[in-house]
Order: sequence, then structure tokens, then C-alpha cells
Amino acid sequence: WGLIMSSDGREGSLHIHQDVNIYLADLDQGRELQYHLPSNRYGWVQVMKGEINLNETYLATGDGAAIRDVSTLHLEARAGSSFIFMDLN
Repeated sequence: WGLIMSSDGREGSLHIHQDVNIYLADLDQGRELQYHLPSNRYGWVQVMKGEINLNETYLATGDGAAIRDVSTLHLEARAGSSFIFMDLN
């Protein structure tokens, strides 16, 4: 995960005046990431390139998915992939 935007500008990210953390990920085929999403937060995944499994759901280039009521996200690249993940309120 690379934090690219946040409400407090931490980790060198751009500061945004919203309650959101925006991450960018580039994964080689077979690589995996996990993310814990607190119960009061929502998520959005947007696939820019490639194919991923998001908690067993297949997503390909151009696909997006809204996430709520899920505490742990498991993302696995089925091919070389780039995607954005937003953790928001």
C-alpha cells in the first residue's frame, strides 16, 4: 500500500479536506494485501489495470466495488494489477 492522499497529510501523502485515506497499490501476479476496515468506515476499490480477487470477488480493469460491513479485505492479484483503495467515512 502506498498512501497517496489523507485528511492529515501523513506519510508524505497529499492533504485533502475530507475524512478519507486513499491508497495506491501495484501488485505482481499472485501477490496479496490485507486491510482492516473499522466498522464505522466504508471502502471503495477501483481497478486501473489487471485483475484482482477482492474477498473472493473477481474484478478486472475498470471495475469498482463499494465495501461496507466487512472488517478485513483480502486482495489478490490474478495478473499484474494496479488499483486504488479508498477508506472513507
